[in-house]
Amino acid sequence: MPLVELRAYFLLIQPVRLVLGLLGLGAARALGVPPSASVLLFGLGAAFFGLLMLKTRRRGAFFERAGSAQSVDGAHEVESRLRTLARSAYPSTLAVSALTAIALPIDASLAALLAGILAGMAGVGGVFGYELVQWEQSHGVRLFAPSGQSRELFVRPA
Repeated sequence: MPLVELRAYFLLIQPVRLVLGLLGLGAARALGVPPSASVLLFGLGAAFFGLLMLKTRRRGAFFERAGSAQSVDGAHEVESRLRTLARSAYPSTLAVSALTAIALPIDASLAALLAGILAGMAGVGGVFGYELVQWEQSHGVRLFAPSGQSRELFVRPA
């Protein structure tokens, strides 16, 4: 079973999320949501998601687990970047994008809010990705996880 490079897992998806969020905002605007309302709803969705996720304790627990990660040699296969990107998009990015697309013809204002949630996901993911890169650099390692549902973490010298 190949290992997933967590740096790639957390950083590759963020530009995709941001672009999808901006596309959703643009589509909501094109379907008649006034500029001020669309920006307000977009910002509300991003801020709500960002505050909700940044207040959780999961990040601290993750880095505690990372501190006790097992060493792994360079012989282990590492999942491709494309497969890692696809894995990181499922299910959250795909689900919120689908909900945004479904909401557009029904309630474009709701779509603007959901697009903001996508942008919030990008922002929070970017912050976490930055923290992960800083943690890896300070420890001189790269962090990996199995491609399944395991909570195990592995490190390899950078």
